[in-house]
Amino acid sequence: MGIEHVEGPNRYTAKDVAAAFARAMGQKVAVQEIPRDALDGVFRQSGFSAEAAASYACMARRLIDGKADTADQPIRDRISLESYVASVLG
Repeated sequence: MGIEHVEGPNRYTAKDVAAAFARAMGQKVAVQEIPRDALDGVFRQSGFSAEAAASYACMARRLIDGKADTADQPIRDRISLESYVASVLG
């Protein structure tokens, strides 16, 4: 089967995610960009091993650069970002 690209009914930006959390929590949520050269350190500070931090940082950089392998037609689900955030926050 291989790797599958799965998304909700729409594609979302970081600002969309922040807005969904802001609505669900009833308060402002700001998006903060992590500089590329700080990614490894941020993942390490979050508890990742050095190897895992390097792997996630590499993945994040590929996504940022538009080099991640994604399907032209991702598998879509029905659950919206807003519904998912509301269910996570209870």
